[in-house]
Amino acid sequence: MDSAVYWWAKDKEGYTYDITKAGKYSRKEAEEICKNSYLETAYSCTVIDNLKSAHKKIIDFQYLRLEHMAFNLQTLSTIK
Repeated sequence: MDSAVYWWAKDKEGYTYDITKAGKYSRKEAEEICKNSYLETAYSCTVIDNLKSAHKKIIDFQYLRLEHMAFNLQTLSTIK
C-alpha cells in the first residue's frame, strides 16, 4: 500500500484506500479539510471519475499527475 492513494471516507469518517468508500466533498469542504495539513491534497471528482487508470478499487499514486490536483495547502493562497 506504500504508493496507494488514500481518500477521505464518506461522511468524514476517517480515511480509506477503497475508492468505493470515498466521499465526495464540495470545494469548500475540501479546503476546510486541507487547511491544517500540507499532506492533504484534493483532487477533482470529475478527473478521478474519468481517469481510466483510476478505475480500480485501490488507486496507485503513480497514476495521478500534478495537473490532476485540484489544490493543496501550498496553492490555497493563490486560488481566488
